[in-house]
Amino acid sequence: MKKIDLLMYGGLVIIAGVLIYVVAGLFPDQPAAGAAAVNGNEAVLSAGNAFSPIITGTTDSGDVAIELSPALDAGKLAVQFAANTHSVDLSAFDLQEMTTLQVNGKLIKPISVPSLSGHHVSGTLLFDTGGEQVNAFTITINGVPLIEERVFSWKR
Repeated sequence: MKKIDLLMYGGLVIIAGVLIYVVAGLFPDQPAAGAAAVNGNEAVLSAGNAFSPIITGTTDSGDVAIELSPALDAGKLAVQFAANTHSVDLSAFDLQEMTTLQVNGKLIKPISVPSLSGHHVSGTLLFDTGGEQVNAFTITINGVPLIEERVFSWKR
């Protein structure tokens, strides 16, 4: 009888696993509220969901995926930066020279950037906003293949 009980409980575990798998499949991954829409080379985030991450590009051959996740902190804009590629050597690019922040009609260069090297880089871009109120801003990165001008925009 122990063998039958073991088989019965094992069957119930398998059935439960299949049911969980089926139910999870009924709810496919939906973009999170506020997920960024990418239109060509410009990514724009809707007003109600400011400061969510935005990604442009891919890791396809010759391309680079760049993700920016901004946060305001004590008069500075700290932007988590991640670049991933399988075919482009990132060490050829100077992020300091390629990046600008546009906020309140001003163009601002970063005061600190991560060093690019290899195929996978992460770090923080840091901009001094002078303590001004920041409700909308745009970060532009020029010269990274395959998208020559990447425009990331956020609005509160």
